[in-house]
Amino acid sequence: MVKITIDGRHVEVEDGQTILSVATSEGIEIPTLCYHETVRPAGTCRVCMVEVVQDDKSRTVASCIFKVKDGMEVKTDSDVAKDARIKAAEVLLERAPNSKVIQDIATRLGVQDVTSTSKSTEKCIACTLCVRICEEVVGVNAISIVKTESGRRVAANPKNDTLTCIGCGSCVYACPTGNIEMEDVGGIRTIKNWDAEFEIAKCKTCGNYLAPQVQLDHIKNIYGIEDDLTVCRSCSA
Repeated sequence: MVKITIDGRHVEVEDGQTILSVATSEGIEIPTLCYHETVRPAGTCRVCMVEVVQDDKSRTVASCIFKVKDGMEVKTDSDVAKDARIKAAEVLLERAPNSKVIQDIATRLGVQDVTSTSKSTEKCIACTLCVRICEEVVGVNAISIVKTESGRRVAANPKNDTLTCIGCGSCVYACPTGNIEMEDVGGIRTIKNWDAEFEIAKCKTCGNYLAPQVQLDHIKNIYGIEDDLTVCRSCSA
């Protein structure tokens, strides 16, 4: 256990915890964008910056990845922390100036003017959340962050020649800016960013659409399931 001070509170916490996890347990809100509790944190968006004082030295760190140390003082709402978050939001606005999500969080963090001179039409902020979800939760590793002429962005993984997208849509739900788009029409699921189409399996009992067949096959293979998965929960209850 280590002893730290966070926003004036003296607390004893487990060694190895991140500042964000300690703040959450103490009911202290720190803004996040690329953080998700199911995957490893990456600290790419920087909107969770806080001020840390240790050995009479102050610095700003990303709270989602920075681990507590004995004697540390954390200030989550200091002017220093606020300024660091504003700078992070301004960088995100420069990359994705037309994203309402980015505009809203920038306003929330204290950016006075969310208009930008940037001509970028990009929505991807290269936060890697979709990549981490695909790899760590889905277990497919079908997408990655790649370099393009306009900068880094998410794309189909060029290094993956064994496992490909299964159309589960996890990346779509995880994306904080709505960059990844998915559409289900007439029994076909399209993930527009990858220009990929998947046939959606129907429940054998009621005929309602379930999930892409390749996703069901992937689940059966990963977990060694022999049962037929083409029956929805309502019909199997």
